[in-house]
Amino acid sequence: MAIRKAEIKEIDSIIHIIKSGIIHMESKEIYQWDDSYPSREIIGQDISHGTLYASVENKIITGIIVLNDDQAREYGELNWNYVSGKQLVIHRLCVDPKYQGMGIAKSLINFAEGFARDNNYKSIRLDAFTKNKAACKLYEKVGYEKVGIVNFRKGKFFCFEKGFSNIHLVEKNIEEIKLIKPLWEQLNSIHIEKSIHFKTKYENFIFSKRMEAIYEKAQNGIIKIDMVFDSATNKYVGYCLSSIENNSGEIESIYIEKQYRKFGIGGQLMESALTWFKANGITNIQIGVVYANDETLPFYERYGFYIGNYLLKRNQYF
Repeated sequence: MAIRKAEIKEIDSIIHIIKSGIIHMESKEIYQWDDSYPSREIIGQDISHGTLYASVENKIITGIIVLNDDQAREYGELNWNYVSGKQLVIHRLCVDPKYQGMGIAKSLINFAEGFARDNNYKSIRLDAFTKNKAACKLYEKVGYEKVGIVNFRKGKFFCFEKGFSNIHLVEKNIEEIKLIKPLWEQLNSIHIEKSIHFKTKYENFIFSKRMEAIYEKAQNGIIKIDMVFDSATNKYVGYCLSSIENNSGEIESIYIEKQYRKFGIGGQLMESALTWFKANGITNIQIGVVYANDETLPFYERYGFYIGNYLLKRNQYF
C-alpha cells in the first residue's frame, strides 16, 4: 500500500468513498457527516492545497486523510498539553467500508505521525465524534489522549492530542539487556509496594535472577527488547521485553518512568510488540500482572487483553 497526495482527477473516487462512509456510519446510527460536510468543494480545496493524502492499493484509493495546520475555533476552549511549537491537525480521515478492518486507518495515522516528525511538528491534534466508538477507541489505542469535548454542528466531539518530543523507540539485542536493569528495578519497587501477599518475594527478587529465565527463553525461542530513549537527557526512560517460545508469546515486562507517561509511549511499545508477534504468526499472547496492580488493567484491555483465570501461588514465606 502507498500513501501519496491525491490528484484533482481523483475527486469523484474520493467523494464516492465519503458517501459510502456516511451510509456505513448511518447504518450504525452514527450521524457524524452528511451532504453538507465534507462537501465536494471542501475536498477540492484539500486536494488543491496539497493536504489530502490517499492510501492506494493496486491503483485503487482505499482511504483518505487531510493534514494541515487549521484548528477549529472551538479548539481554543480547551487546555491542551502541548502548546509550544507547531501542531499538525488531522481532518477527514475516512476508509472505504469495503476495505475497513485491514489496518488502513492505522496506516494513515502512522503516515501522519511520520509527516509530523519530518516537518518538525511538536504534536498532533484531532477531533472524533463521541458516538463513533470505533474511531475513538482506535485513537486511544495508538496513543492519543483525550483533552476535552467541543460542540460542532452534528453534536459533541472528543478532542485528542499526541505529543512528539525527543523520545525515540530503540530496539536492542539480548546482549544489551542489562540496559533495562535500572528501569526493571523501578518496576520491581512498584511490585513491592502493590503486592499484598508476596512483598517478601519481590524484596528478594534481583535482576540477575529474573534474567536467568529470559536467557533460557532466548535459547529456546526469541526475545524482543524495545527501549524508550530521551535524547534530551541522554537516558533510557522505558522498555518493553517480549518473548516467543513454543508458538506462544508473552509480554514479559513493560515499564515507563512516571514523568513520561500519558504521552502515548506505552501504546507505541505495545503496538511494536504486537506487530512483532503478528509478523511471527503468534496469536496466543499473555501478560502477567501483579495482583492488586489493577490500575494497569484498562491499559491492557485496550489491546484485547483480559483476565482469563486466576493462578494462585502458595507463599513460601507464609
